[in-house]
Amino acid sequence: MDYYNDSKATSPTASLAAIKAMDRPVLAIVGGQRRQGPLTDWAREVTQACRLVICVGESGPTFAEALRAVCDGGSSADVREAADLGGAVEAAHRAAQSGDAVLFSPGAPSFDRYANFAQRGEHFVSLVDRLGRAGRAD
Repeated sequence: MDYYNDSKATSPTASLAAIKAMDRPVLAIVGGQRRQGPLTDWAREVTQACRLVICVGESGPTFAEALRAVCDGGSSADVREAADLGGAVEAAHRAAQSGDAVLFSPGAPSFDRYANFAQRGEHFVSLVDRLGRAGRAD
């Protein structure tokens, strides 16, 4: 499995673009500062493209609700929530299989817990590094 840091994806549209760019099974970590606006179209496409989606941050419950609402449409995505980024990385690591991509592409701003997207991304990379596994946090 490889780990990808796309902390710069601060909108659902940017997050979806990163998810669609993957050429293998995706385990996505999404969420951050609370968002306003509809998420149905985003959620429908994410649940079709990902095997697992883990939601964190202030927007985590909102994202999870939107994702679960569209899962009845035949999606096989597993939707989970984590208390924080560390929990999300650990859950993704436990669920990942050989050849999977663990993609941190929040789709929301970082200001709920971080000064900016760069600090959030550095935290993700440090969490991946602590796993002690051969993985790549690009």
